[in-house]
Order: sequence, then C-alpha cells, then structure tokens
Amino acid sequence: MLRRVAVTLLVLASIAGFLAVGGGAPAVYASALSAPTPGSSAETALPVPSSPTTVALGQRIWYGFQYAGDDSPILIDMSAAPGGSANFAVYTPGDTATPVGRGSPQTMTRRQADGTIEETLLYGGDLIWSGSFRSPGVYYVVVEQHGPTGATINLKVTGSGVSAIPGAAAQPVVAAAPTVAVAACTPIAPPKTLSADGPGSTPGQALPLPTEGAYLLSVGQRAWYAFQYTGDGSQILIDLRATPDKSASFAVYTPDNTRTPVGRGSQQTTTRRLPNGASEEVTLYGGDLVWSGSFRSPGAYYVAVDQRGVNPSTFWLGISGRGVSGGQTVKSLPSSFPPGPICAPLPTPAPASETLSAGGPGTTPGRALPLPTDGVYVLPVGQRAWYGFQYAGDGSQILIDLHATPDNSASFALYTPDNLETPVGRGSRQTTTRRRADGALEEVTLYGGDLIWSGSFLSPGTYYVAVDQTGPDPSTITMKVTGTGVATPPTN
Repeated sequence: MLRRVAVTLLVLASIAGFLAVGGGAPAVYASALSAPTPGSSAETALPVPSSPTTVALGQRIWYGFQYAGDDSPILIDMSAAPGGSANFAVYTPGDTATPVGRGSPQTMTRRQADGTIEETLLYGGDLIWSGSFRSPGVYYVVVEQHGPTGATINLKVTGSGVSAIPGAAAQPVVAAAPTVAVAACTPIAPPKTLSADGPGSTPGQALPLPTEGAYLLSVGQRAWYAFQYTGDGSQILIDLRATPDKSASFAVYTPDNTRTPVGRGSQQTTTRRLPNGASEEVTLYGGDLVWSGSFRSPGAYYVAVDQRGVNPSTFWLGISGRGVSGGQTVKSLPSSFPPGPICAPLPTPAPASETLSAGGPGTTPGRALPLPTDGVYVLPVGQRAWYGFQYAGDGSQILIDLHATPDNSASFALYTPDNLETPVGRGSRQTTTRRRADGALEEVTLYGGDLIWSGSFLSPGTYYVAVDQTGPDPSTITMKVTGTGVATPPTN
C-alpha cells in the first residue's frame, strides 16, 4: 500500500496571476493547498499532455495511459529544456512502487568512409523507453524534475494499443516553492577558460590532466591533454562530464599517432532483471562519457576534448588507473553539476512561447536565425522561418527533428549553401515494421511521430532549415539539429 504524505504548500499569488492570464504558456502542475492534487499519485494520474508542460523544482507528476495488453510496442518520448532537467519512469497497473523501465538517450553506431566508427544520437537526444506488455490496464509515466532549474517537457506516448485515460485534463495549478533549508553557501568557482591558440591547442602543447575543478570550452574549440602511462597493461578509465548535456566529447590518442584515435568516450549502459522478470536498461557513470582500455607501450598518451553543439561547454575530466600519473580521479568528479549548493531555489514560471515576427529575423536565408537551443516557438498561420547551421562537410551524420503542436501544423525542408531554391530533403515521419508474437506484421512509428530528416554531405558551409506553418492553426514548434559536424553559424 502506498503511503500518502499530506504536504501543505504556500501558493505564490504573483505566479498565479501570471498563469491566469493563460493562453500559449505551458501548464504547470504541482501540489496545491487542496487535496488530492491531480497528478500527485497514481490514483490522481493526469492524461498524457498534448502540449509543453512545466515541471517545477523538486516536482513529480504522474501521467496515465490506457493500454490494450496486446503486446503491441509502446514508445515513450520525452524532451526536456534545459537538457537534463527532467527524467521519467514507467510503472504497471499492478505495481506503482517499482518502475519497469526508465527513459534514456538512444544511440546507434555506423562506420564512416574512413573506417572510423561514429556514434549518432537518436530521437534528437530525447529520453526514450520502448516496450510492450501482455496485461491490459492503466500504465503510468512518472516525470521528475532534476537539477537546479525547472523543466519544460514535451511528453508523447504512442502505439497501436495506447489510448487516453478517461476524464478531462486537470486545470493547471500554481507550483509552490519547495521546502528547502537555505544555509550559507560557498559560491561556485567559475570554470577556467581554455585558450584557443595557447596551451592545450595542439598535441605539442598538451596540458597536464586537470587535477581539480571545471574548464570552459568555447564553441568549436578542442583542448589537448596528456598523461603518462607505464604500459603495463593495467586498466585506464577516462570519464568526461559536460554541461549543457552532450556539449563535449573526447577521443584517445597514442604516443605515436595523434591523427587517428584509438577510442572515444561513450555513454555506458547495462541491463538488469527486475523482480517481476522484466529487463531494465541502466545508465552507468551518471550518463558521463567513458572510455576504458589498456596498452603495452609506455609513454605520453593524449585525450582531446571537443566542444559540441551551439553552446560553450563546462566540463570535468577524470582519469583512473594504477599505471596513470596525474589528473583528478574519476571518483573525485562532482556528483551533480554545477557543483555546490543551490542557495535560493525559487519556483520557475512556465516560459512563454517565443513568437517569430513576420518581417524580422528568420524571414529570409540572409536573415536566418541560429538553431534554437531551448524552448518553444510559435509560427503564425502562413509563416515560414529560416534557420541556419554550420556543417563541417566531413560526411558525419546530421539528424533534424521537428515536433509541432497541433499535429501536422508545421513542416520543414533542408537547403544547401549553394542552392536556396530547391530543397535537398524534407522532414517526414519515420516508421519500421516488426513481427508480433502472433505472426502479424505491425508498423511502428519512430521518434514519437516527429518529422525527421537524416543525411550527410561532403561540402562544408552554412546549411538551412526552412520551417513552414501548415493548416488552419498557428504552430508551436520545437526543433533540434544534432551531429558531430553541426555547429551554430558565425554571427553576421
């Protein structure tokens, strides 16, 4: 039997007034003065939301969906802004205490033309869970806020056996400030900025491994680190933690070859069997990028850390091994980032959608906007918005993911630097076919029904994504463009 804890929270009138104005802002669900509060337990679970929703600091929200129990696949897809600010777990009708699965980023690997292996992030980096069951009933997705800021989430649950639970969605209520003991705080030390052309910019100027603290990489920057290794075959473990999430990667090089890496950091997972017999994938090292290996030759080995994406990266680098000299050990890395206490947590109001103006930035390729990093954007009826991104032309995979509310209210096309008239691709829904236990074939929608384009090019330059509003209603969009060769274009 689940224990119910009655919590009395103070509702901030000023935020209530803000939300009461209403309209396009994502809803905020939280515990209020009255009980029971919608979404606070399995018994009061809310229907899966159809629009962006804000989860306040320390908040947990229960969502429910009806499932036919026909073993058809279920896909749960959740994006959160800022990255890493929320996670989710899945519960069955018969057990609302122990989750049968959790959302995690999905990746795939492919061999490039030069023979190297490239890891590609799927679903635009969203947290994903996929599975099926033999028992019908109401299943639950529990979303939890994580980290020092509130989260704006997009949650989708799709599948042929999935339907909405009965009852209308609950009215949004105001999130109250969590009860936190505010103590004297030690200010967080700012990260050390690495020079773009000084120490660390080449293997010959490689820095010693950092012994403490965080370091800042500017957009497009690479930092070289070196460590001494005895060559005794003992295990080396390298751990990289970066914020924002996925804003940095690393590769390992040997003393005699600083051109071709012998390994790259990747997220590590393992599978464990739950008491109910189901399997669960567990992310190791807190989702950090990790490489482990050994060598038989002594000398100076190198770790090259690369900034990725459109934002500067604050990172921690740890290394462990009895044959390794210097550096901060993996176990010394902070357990959460940014490190240190949060002095004054406050409820985070839902961010309003940004409306793109019809005559301003984004209306032509020459005035293309940088790729959106967070949040949602509104396209009025009939509007087109141009976005630009820099691509290295190295043949690495590009993934473009567009989510629009209402469904089918927006589309997108991709253009190359030398042809802004004819698109080289368009976003489309992705599906796959699988054979069910009864032998019948079933079509499964991927990426939660988002519009997707994936491909690569061998020419560098600024590529463009044109997003068009379609249909009778304005469109609220979120868009992600990911890939190791993708970066924001230079400012004009």
